[in-house]
Amino acid sequence: ADCYTAHGVHFGDRIALYLRSCSHVDSYVRAFRAERLLREVMRHGGHVFGDWPHISKADTRARFHGRVNVAELNQLYARSRILVNLSPCTLDLIHERIVAAFMAKSFAISDAAPALNDALAAYQSFKSVPLEGAGFSDALAERITEIRRLGTDAGEELETMLEDSRLRAEDEFGIDRFISYLFDILTLHTAETRSSGWSFQR
Repeated sequence: ADCYTAHGVHFGDRIALYLRSCSHVDSYVRAFRAERLLREVMRHGGHVFGDWPHISKADTRARFHGRVNVAELNQLYARSRILVNLSPCTLDLIHERIVAAFMAKSFAISDAAPALNDALAAYQSFKSVPLEGAGFSDALAERITEIRRLGTDAGEELETMLEDSRLRAEDEFGIDRFISYLFDILTLHTAETRSSGWSFQR
């Protein structure tokens, strides 16, 4: 909104037009960040899933597999040593792919959003990279090297680390916590309704 105002663009009461423009900006930012991370993954010869029709597959060691049925995702995660989140677009929430990596006892790499780093500080299998920083490329290479070294040297210690992350994720993000969260919302909604007299009408 500040940017539009600074450039003399005023939407007035046309809120739908304003929100549509915000949606386009959001889509662009997501695509830009995802592609930046993708191109670095391609340099390391990773396996890439999803639709990337505008990306040239020539001169890369990466393998593109296209879309994957959601029913196959857990099995795919379970076979992965490193899972790179190519949707690094949440500043204060934890993307489901990161949690899926923990549950599959895989390492997770994503962008270094401050809230994400704080929330996942106890997870040794989470590695962040400064996606928008000048040292992004080197940082990703260092994280991958670090993980590969752990796979070679850590042995039982590595298994313990990954299992600790799995158990912690199960406690923090499992179905019990999710249901509890829903009940918290319901309790808050009930209290708000009783205190204000407001009720939702379909």
